[in-house]
Amino acid sequence: HVGITWELENVLRSIDSTTAAHYWDYTREAAEGISWYDSPYFDDDWFGSNSASSTEHMITEGRWAYLPVMESARGYSNITNPYGLLRSPWNTDSTPYVMRHNTTLWNFADGNSDFPTCSEFQSTAEDDWIGTMFNRLNGLLHGPVHLMIGGHWGWSDKWESYMKDLSSTDVFLLFAKYL
Repeated sequence: HVGITWELENVLRSIDSTTAAHYWDYTREAAEGISWYDSPYFDDDWFGSNSASSTEHMITEGRWAYLPVMESARGYSNITNPYGLLRSPWNTDSTPYVMRHNTTLWNFADGNSDFPTCSEFQSTAEDDWIGTMFNRLNGLLHGPVHLMIGGHWGWSDKWESYMKDLSSTDVFLLFAKYL
C-alpha cells in the first residue's frame, strides 16, 4: 500500500506540484457514528454504491459506472487474473469492469460492522513495539475496510448452508485444504 500510494502521489505531483495523494479518513465516519455503508463516499458523485446492484457486481451508476479493467493485459503486466484482466491473480471473475460488493461469501461486510476508530490508531501509535504497528496497519486498521467494500462471491449457493453450520476454525481448515 505504501509503495503504490507513493507512486500515485509522484504522478499527481508531476501534473500539479501543489497536490498530494488523497486518502479516505474513515475514522471521521466512525467518530460521527456514520454506518460504513452510509458513508458519503458511496454516493454516485464519489465512488458509487457499496454494493453494486448488477448480478456481475459492477458499478452501474455514477462516475465509475462501467469503468473497464484492462483486458489482454499479460503483455502489460505479469500480474493478471486467469482471464488476462489487470487485477489480482486470485480474483477469478471474468467481468471486465470495476466491481464491488458488500458481502463476503454470504456474510454482510464479512462480519465487520465498524470502521477502525481514532482511539485504535492512537493506541497503535503509542505502542512501544514496531511489530504491533506493522501488524495493526496491515490488519485491524484497514483490513476490515477491504472486506466490507470488496466482497467475495461466486460460490455455489449449496455451500452457504454448509458453511453456516461450521465453526470459524472448521471453515479455515476447510479452505486451507481446498487451496
